Amino acid sequence: MKKKDSFGLVLYAILLHSIIVVAVMMITQSAVQFASGVEIPLPALVSKSIIFVILGLLAIALDRRRSHKA
Repeated sequence: MKKKDSFGLVLYAILLHSIIVVAVMMITQSAVQFASGVEIPLPALVSKSIIFVILGLLAIALDRRRSHKA
């Protein structure tokens, strides 16, 4: 059982870090598009940026919680 638990924790950590990276990249992409003068409609901005920001913040919080327990 311990092998499954540690493998699950490794996958969990990888998934959290992947979500954090995607969130940072989405923020960067939106900032570059805005600086370039690309007009992004509000529904598109909400659906692509804010959702990933929320997911990234949640992933950071869960990652910190996981780090303190280890």
